[in-house]
Amino acid sequence: SAFPLGILNLHPSLLPKYRGTTPIETALLNNDSRTGISIMGLTKDMDAGPIYAQKTIRIDRSTSKQALYEQLATIGSQLLITILPQYLNHHIKSISQDASQASFTKPLNKSDSSLNPSQYSATELANQVRAYLNFPKSKTTLLGTNCTITKAHSSNSPSTELDLLCNDGNYLVIDQLRPDNRHCFHQWQKKSSPLTTRRFFKLV
Repeated sequence: SAFPLGILNLHPSLLPKYRGTTPIETALLNNDSRTGISIMGLTKDMDAGPIYAQKTIRIDRSTSKQALYEQLATIGSQLLITILPQYLNHHIKSISQDASQASFTKPLNKSDSSLNPSQYSATELANQVRAYLNFPKSKTTLLGTNCTITKAHSSNSPSTELDLLCNDGNYLVIDQLRPDNRHCFHQWQKKSSPLTTRRFFKLV
């Protein structure tokens, strides 16, 4: 009774695809070429309410989680402002979700942060770096130093000794990284080539 018109919710996926808490991360992990925003009515079942509006966008292969989040937030707020007068005046129709087409995302935790090149392809790991930016992050050990990889791409050849050979024979090329211990610069200088050292100092 407190909300006679119901409650609207913005969900960053094209429902019923990617119901749950991590739709942005899942779209990036799956290397999707498109995603979108859905405005739906809240129901007792998670993300299962009627759809009032949707908008689709394309995902660039270099788009990070933060960039995609900000893009969808902007588009979603604009879409909400557009449909809200119609919703308040009962001039908009909703469409029920097809439950048979629903897919669900899983929560992320710190244990998901490890990069494992022996189990995944270079493309899969590059997608992980994009999807896990900020949390749970993408961590590995390079030249004996624990690092967080913040930007990377796949390639059929390495550019420095930092790059990781993956199970498909391609390399995860490290574009940006952050050492967990910022006092490790002298160790890096001793262990790495001059090219890698210059690149390391530039990126951090």
